[in-house]
Amino acid sequence: MAVLVNGLQEARAIRLALASRGIKSVYLSDHDKVFSSPIAPQLAIWLRACAEPQANSRQAEAKLRAALATPVLGLSLEALDYLNQSELAWEARVEQFSDYHRLWQRQGVLPLVRRLMVDFDIAARLLGEFAEGERLLTDLLHLGEMLQHASQELDGEHALIRFLAEAIADPDSHGDSHKLRLESDADLVKVVTIHKSKGLEYPLVFLPFIANHRPVSDTDLPLRWHDGEGTLQISLNADEATLATADRERLGEDLRKLYVALTRARHATWLGLAPLKGSENSAIGHLMNGGKAIAPSVFTQTLGELVEGSGIELSPAPRPPRCASPLRRNNKRWATPARRCAPRGTVVDRQLLGAAYLGALSGAVTTPVPSPMPEPTTPRKPPPWKYWTNPTTTPLTPRRFTCTVSQEGQGPARFYTGY
Repeated sequence: MAVLVNGLQEARAIRLALASRGIKSVYLSDHDKVFSSPIAPQLAIWLRACAEPQANSRQAEAKLRAALATPVLGLSLEALDYLNQSELAWEARVEQFSDYHRLWQRQGVLPLVRRLMVDFDIAARLLGEFAEGERLLTDLLHLGEMLQHASQELDGEHALIRFLAEAIADPDSHGDSHKLRLESDADLVKVVTIHKSKGLEYPLVFLPFIANHRPVSDTDLPLRWHDGEGTLQISLNADEATLATADRERLGEDLRKLYVALTRARHATWLGLAPLKGSENSAIGHLMNGGKAIAPSVFTQTLGELVEGSGIELSPAPRPPRCASPLRRNNKRWATPARRCAPRGTVVDRQLLGAAYLGALSGAVTTPVPSPMPEPTTPRKPPPWKYWTNPTTTPLTPRRFTCTVSQEGQGPARFYTGY
């Protein structure tokens, strides 16, 4: 099953909604680079410490201490503090990294990475203590292999360290550095950008944000478009005619993306639609009503007329579970409830509305939510965290709040929210 999104912000909303319901997911995008992995900066710190462990300078000592303090190596605060008190313990660490330096010089960086993994039990720690440990472990081995290959064209350890630092600073400059896919990824819900999904196929496809679009504005300078002969034009002037021409080309690109999204499913596709302000300028809005706005009062009726006589089924978005949620309308702050009901989730406005839609559909395959625990007969001690408002010992009656908001000129849109 795949959820197709336009970018990282939408992917994050979907993954948070899925995680709140105990559903694991993996995000795949065009910018899914191994050099952007969280493990890459720590590897760079290790290599700097291994490059000159015995240099008699404060800078070399600082590099070694920084390496030993990285989370993946797993040294406790007590062990790090002991290095400040025991000269013998510190000298042992210096000698240990001197051995790593000699191994690097004799056999290369990949054997060094594997030696570090063995000596510090990195594999077990990543798999046992980190949420995405399997991914981090795969990235670490992948980085070691890539650095081993790059070292054949570079002169010395410091040149390789500079190469790694530049790759971390600009992952997109290395086009062949995509992350390796894990076999276990096949068991997860795939959150994929529409661009990345080109040429791929999935049994079920969800498009919760298919009506999202970003019109061209005068802040997008320089403006780019193609003339009638297909020649690229660039303008630094954002007059109305130029903006309209550039936005027309944006619409054409969105229509091509829509075609890609609608043709990825093998069995079924779900589209999330709502009467949002400005949605007539989106690709799906252009196809539904020729780029003309559809009044919210007749939105469902218009969709019904479009799908009549086809194999498309029209149904309202499933509602989120009813939960207790004390919402303060005046200052947009939240009160901590006396007790939480499961599952906990927040679904907001245009972007997170699709996440709620997908999460509710996926609820059919999740573990049923147990009934709330009965209220205690004696008052509870207030929890240690800080309340946004005065705490209450009165049991909260579960109920659903429906609000109307306006966000960044997008017009009124309903959202559901709750704990």
